[in-house]
Amino acid sequence: MDYKAISGAVPAQLGNSVTFNVGLPYIPKRGGGMLFYMVDTRKGNHVYRILVNGNEQCKIALPDGNNFATLHTEVGHLGTVNVISFESDTPDAAPVDILNVTLFYGA
Repeated sequence: MDYKAISGAVPAQLGNSVTFNVGLPYIPKRGGGMLFYMVDTRKGNHVYRILVNGNEQCKIALPDGNNFATLHTEVGHLGTVNVISFESDTPDAAPVDILNVTLFYGA
């Protein structure tokens, strides 16, 4: 199992979209992996989706209020060049911070 640290403790603030460009040394086994990340919301009750290379992986939502969570999502469609995006599902979504994004993948 290998891993790639994508972002650190300085948050990337999500307005409508936060995108990370991620290069891997090889195509992961079965083209998949596990994405770990932290989110910090100010409002909650909004839906955000995670996309890998344009393919929706999952949707996340936190309850109303100021919330902090460490989450993980199984992801697919990985290659040697990847675009991982966190996007708001609605145009009026409150800002959310995305931090400590790490991808684990198998050889």
